[in-house]
Amino acid sequence: SVDTIIRGDTVLFRYLTSDKKIPVKNLSVFYTDAKLYSINIRIEKSNAWFSLEQELSMKPADGYNITGKQKMAVGKEVNFKIAGRFIPENTTTK
Repeated sequence: SVDTIIRGDTVLFRYLTSDKKIPVKNLSVFYTDAKLYSINIRIEKSNAWFSLEQELSMKPADGYNITGKQKMAVGKEVNFKIAGRFIPENTTTK
């Protein structure tokens, strides 16, 4: 399903599916005051050999997080997390 919700200066675009053939299960994009506020994505893939779950959250003002887990048919489950932040272009690093 696809929804768009508008409340004042806030807009939410949301996509949801439970179709096993489509890996993107949930996608939400939030705008506030006509600026991107956040994006959230959930991905699930699986077959006879492995299963994979990933979540991405991103806020331009803060950065992003990617978390997930992968399980092979034979082997241990692997959990991971990747995080980053955005540095404005006019900022110099020393």
